[in-house]
Amino acid sequence: TQRLKFDHGPIALVEVADVHLGNSGTDYDRAFEEAQLIADTPGMYAIFAGDILDNFVIGQLRQARDDSCFRIDEEWVLSRHYLKIIASKLVVVVSGNHDQWVHLLAGVDYFREVVADIRPEVIYDTDDALITVQVGDWEVPTRIRHKWRGSSIYNPTHGIERAMKWDQGFIICMGAHTHASGV
Repeated sequence: TQRLKFDHGPIALVEVADVHLGNSGTDYDRAFEEAQLIADTPGMYAIFAGDILDNFVIGQLRQARDDSCFRIDEEWVLSRHYLKIIASKLVVVVSGNHDQWVHLLAGVDYFREVVADIRPEVIYDTDDALITVQVGDWEVPTRIRHKWRGSSIYNPTHGIERAMKWDQGFIICMGAHTHASGV
C-alpha cells in the first residue's frame, strides 16, 4: 500500500547501498560526491538499501574494531552527515544487516531513529519494502530488500530471480549485501 508518487517524469531512482562508512576500504570522496550529485540533480531520488556503516558491535566483529580508523560514534556522525546531503531526495530506506546490529543487541532500531530525524516522511522498513512507483499515470510495483534469500546459491542476483518467479507481484527489484551488481 506504500506509494511513491511523482506527477511527471523523467525521474531517476538511484539505489544506494553498502556504503560502509567507517571502513578503511570505503572511497569517501566518491561516496560523498555521488551523494551530492543526487542532491543536486533535478528528478533524481535515492533509495537506500542498507549498510550505511560498518557498525562492528557484535561477536567476533567487535575485534575488527581495533583495526578500524573510526569509532562507532564517529561512524554514526558520518552516516548522519551523508544522509543529510541526500535528505531532500531520500524516498525509501531499507536497513541492512550492519544497520540492524544495534537493534539485535539492544532492541532499539537506532538506524530508524536516525532516518526519522533526518527525513521523517521517508518510507522505512527493516527488511522488505513493497512499494508502487507512480510517475504520472504509469505505475510499477517495486520491491527493495538489502539481502534476498538464496542470493549466494548461484550468483548475486539468484535470490531476486527466485523471488521474481515465486513471489511475483513486483516488476522492479532492488537488492544489495553482496557488494556486486547485476541486472
